[in-house]
Amino acid sequence: MKVNKKVLGTLNKCYALAQVEFDGKKYLACAAEKEDPCYLYDYEGNFIEKLWDGPGGVMSLEQYPNQTYPTLLATWKFYSPNNGADSKIVYYLRKDGEWQIHTLCKLPFVHRFGVIERNHQKYLVACTLKSA
Repeated sequence: MKVNKKVLGTLNKCYALAQVEFDGKKYLACAAEKEDPCYLYDYEGNFIEKLWDGPGGVMSLEQYPNQTYPTLLATWKFYSPNNGADSKIVYYLRKDGEWQIHTLCKLPFVHRFGVIERNHQKYLVACTLKSA
């Protein structure tokens, strides 16, 4: 296996990555662990856009599958095991070329999540590090 390092940009404490697909193209979303933005790059390594400025605390990042409009799920405001009481799962919906933010649920200390499908039904499975 041959590996080539390529610096795409600078993001303080980049922590979560996700493949995002819309308009027939694939992208890489990169989000920060602390109070920093989330960026979108194409697969050639070109900066496309900033998805959000903050607040960060992104531990998980995943595109919700098979939606009319591209939808990106993210944890927000989980900064450490002792600084996550305000954590939540948000989703970004891309409509008319703009990303709109919505809160899916408030879930203190949410660290990881995933979307699974069983019998044509989708489920959000979320893990917290402690109770609030």
